[in-house]
Amino acid sequence: MIGRLTHFDTVRTVTETDITAGNIFADDGLFSASGLIENIAQTCAARIGYINKYVLKKGIQLGFIAAVRHLEVLELPKVGDTITTTVEVKQELLGMTLAEAQVTCGDKLLVKTEIKIGIKEAS
Repeated sequence: MIGRLTHFDTVRTVTETDITAGNIFADDGLFSASGLIENIAQTCAARIGYINKYVLKKGIQLGFIAAVRHLEVLELPKVGDTITTTVEVKQELLGMTLAEAQVTCGDKLLVKTEIKIGIKEAS
């Protein structure tokens, strides 16, 4: 659900995604709000995957959306747009990550929210 990981550090992760007509979340030429939330969650997953593979040298972990708060969808992107998703970690504790996220298209803010992601430790 993301196209490219364009930035990673311990706090901030940025991805870009091209919105295509064939995307499951595209309908009537627009990318849905649920697609934007999934894109944010997948950006969080890319961050965790990058840390696991390149920093901790461990395998894939299952993650889940634990909460979405203060969601503001200001505008939906159109098919053909490229969106940029930025996730900034505010807190990590006991397998939970709290982050602020925003999605932009060019200079236009489309979405801002807080998201909590839970990680299931491998058994």
